[in-house]
Amino acid sequence: MAEASRFAKSLRSPFQWIMAGLILLSLVIIMVGPMIGGRPHPHSSPALQATQAINLAMYMYAGDHNNAYPIGKSSTEVFQKLVDEEYIADITIFYVEELKVPGKTKATSKVLKPENVCFDVTVPLGLNSSDFLPVIFSTGYRIDYTPGGSAVPLFKASEGSPSGICVAYHDYSVRFQKSTEPDGTVTNFIPSDFNPAGKKYQQLTPDGPLPP
Repeated sequence: MAEASRFAKSLRSPFQWIMAGLILLSLVIIMVGPMIGGRPHPHSSPALQATQAINLAMYMYAGDHNNAYPIGKSSTEVFQKLVDEEYIADITIFYVEELKVPGKTKATSKVLKPENVCFDVTVPLGLNSSDFLPVIFSTGYRIDYTPGGSAVPLFKASEGSPSGICVAYHDYSVRFQKSTEPDGTVTNFIPSDFNPAGKKYQQLTPDGPLPP
């Protein structure tokens, strides 16, 4: 109830109420989708559920902080703010076994460590940022923040790991962007319609900014 109350207070306009409804609807679709047709849809759960839930928490945070998404020196620090300010109740949500990121484990306390986090974030972001920007996404890729930019894997995928990225974009869509390249690169990860408008964006991994 506390989270629901905080969420309601963060919605300051009819547009935000509509967008919040769409976010919640998409989360329901992600959760219910695997039950339809009797066979689970690949990459529908739990990775996309976690991605959507974290994205919603980021949106709620921005609504309470002058439209600015949380920032930090790493995605770990960014997500810790969501935990400390009670936008996220279950700290283990940042670890997703399905993603099979090497060296990652579930958090065992209320303090996140890099090894507890399987997601990167884009900074800086606000509620008025381009819809084509990825807010959070599976770690292990280098993002090219240009129109039509790709996501290039930083290490060879382990056996059984998904061939692509779970991502939440700023338009509140959440999807699994599949790789069609032999090396695992995800092409057009940043849509070709993206206009950076002179702004520079940075990718924060659980350990800090991704070096050039």
